[in-house]
Amino acid sequence: MIKKNIIKIGIALVLLITFTKTGFAASPNTNLLTVEPAYQDVVLNYFEKQKQLTYTITNNTTKKVILKAYAVDVKQNDFTGSIEFIQKDANNPYSLVTYLEVVDPDFELMPKEKYSLVVNVKNDDNLSPGGHYGAVLIQVSSPSEANPVVLPSLAVQIFLRKEGGDKPGLLLESVGWPNRLVWDIPASISLRFANIGNIHLTPYGRIEIRDQFSRLTYVGIVNESSLIIFPKTKRDIIATFRQTSWLLPFSLNVITIQGDELLHKVNYSYQRRFVYINLYAALALMAIIIFAVIKRKLLVSKAREIMQVLKPKRVTR
Repeated sequence: MIKKNIIKIGIALVLLITFTKTGFAASPNTNLLTVEPAYQDVVLNYFEKQKQLTYTITNNTTKKVILKAYAVDVKQNDFTGSIEFIQKDANNPYSLVTYLEVVDPDFELMPKEKYSLVVNVKNDDNLSPGGHYGAVLIQVSSPSEANPVVLPSLAVQIFLRKEGGDKPGLLLESVGWPNRLVWDIPASISLRFANIGNIHLTPYGRIEIRDQFSRLTYVGIVNESSLIIFPKTKRDIIATFRQTSWLLPFSLNVITIQGDELLHKVNYSYQRRFVYINLYAALALMAIIIFAVIKRKLLVSKAREIMQVLKPKRVTR
């Protein structure tokens, strides 16, 4: 039960420190614990027996703290991309916890003291090529006896890529674009990517909207925040548009999305045609059409009245 609570604390924490160089127990301006680096992307050669990682934990408090470090697996939830710490799962092909060895996991830090935590990533034939994801949680196991200080967990994430069989695969599965007839260009759209390979990927790309005269009217950048997609998961990434030119009131347009994953040379593309009609212009056009129809009916009716007046009357004898 205690370990489950620790992992729940870690889930909240990892959202705070994900992909930053320094992890911290709260705001970096407060005097708490810090760990550096908080994230490492590790490449393991197929023939390497072991890789050593070192993390620096600093006690910025005025109290002595007793700490305990242990390894867990990292899982990415679909669509949202949120990170979850989990215990070893035999059904998880991307587990890393079995191959993480925390050297001297129990230690204490005096005020302002630093500690170098060593983590060994072990390699053997059971560690399959491709991506494996884990983390090391650093928990305050016992505060100082006098004037205890309450501190949350720290976490360091380890994203491992073992060479010798890594297979990248990326699909742009769906695009949250409106219908073929568009009254207004949205400020942003959602792109759902599917990682069908066995290593984590970071897709990038560009979105363009051009009218029938090939004028570039809107542009967007895909994944400006460098979000990562785990193997065999899907993730929604929001892309924001920036207008580059004025739109015609009525136009035939095409939206094009092209991108890749630079490290692994995986490409994706999307294209769709749509008609844009400015809502106010459409209302004005409808008003003109309705006015023209009504006027025509009035003219026809008036013409009939005139014809009735001019029509010669029959003379009866």
